[in-house]
Amino acid sequence: MIRSLAKDVDAMSKDWSKLLKFFSHVETVTGVCPECHEQTMLISIVSDYYRCTSCGEDIKQYVNGSIKYFALDDKDKQWLKENPSSE
Repeated sequence: MIRSLAKDVDAMSKDWSKLLKFFSHVETVTGVCPECHEQTMLISIVSDYYRCTSCGEDIKQYVNGSIKYFALDDKDKQWLKENPSSE
């Protein structure tokens, strides 16, 4: 029983380590979602791509003197499928 418990603790600590590593790279910002038009928190899914915490829509960040967010077009959605992680 002790060996089984030790294996479970070891597996959990490895999973926890992976989870912490993943969340250490997550960026959150506030902005206006172009889909639901709410001032909300946006969570990065990969570099320059965010998910709205209000409606769940994926959006793209555009920076040109000011930061703006745009709805994703089909080309952006395909890029996200092909590049699931910025790490």
